[in-house]
Amino acid sequence: MEPNWIKNDDGGYTFYVQHASPGKDKEVNWLPAPEGPFYMIMRLYEPSLAAQKGEWQAPKPRLVE
Repeated sequence: MEPNWIKNDDGGYTFYVQHASPGKDKEVNWLPAPEGPFYMIMRLYEPSLAAQKGEWQAPKPRLVE
């Protein structure tokens, strides 16, 4: 896990998956993406038992403007 990522107040993370920089203050949580349509894949390394059993669902990405 990246030690420089900034946590939200609730302990979670907001990542900015987009082509353009979200601004200097948010770049630490920026995952650059190609311009135009793309798809994301989440890979779990050493997943929990709940994930292995299909009991855990990854959070769905949402558009933030």
